This record gives sequence, structure tokens and C-alpha cells, in this order.
Amino acid sequence: MEQADSRRRPSYLRIRIRKLKVKIGRRLTRLRRTMLLSISAARVSVCRQVCRQLKTCKRLFGGGGDRSSSTLVNSLPPLFV
Repeated sequence: MEQADSRRRPSYLRIRIRKLKVKIGRRLTRLRRTMLLSISAARVSVCRQVCRQLKTCKRLFGGGGDRSSSTLVNSLPPLFV
């Protein structure tokens, strides 16, 4: 009985602060999600660019498998090989 009497109704200020904390928390989680999505998208695009560059270099310097690309390596001076 005493416990029921000792419980007071939460003050208006505490309710406002709690709502504000919830609002800030939701915004932070939304911001974190968008940051993670943008970072992962940037990482994927960087990986694609690196793969394209590697393929280009491989074709240029004779790793592509066809004979025409290996002639370029043979025609280069010894400084570059």
C-alpha cells in the first residue's frame, strides 16, 4: 500500500526529456544506417574500379591469353620489362 502511494506521476519535464531522448536515438540510428549504406556502396564502386584497372593492365602487359598482347611486352625496351 505504501509503495503505491510513494509512486508519483512522472513530471511533465521528465516525459518531455524522455521523448526527446527517443527522438535523438531514432535519428542517430537512421544516420548510422545511411552512413553504412553509403560506405558499402563506395567500397563496391572502388573495388569495381580496381578490378577494371587490373584487367586493363593484365591485357596490356600480356596476361589476357591472346597473342597480340604478348607482342607489346616483347616490343618494349628492357627498361620497362
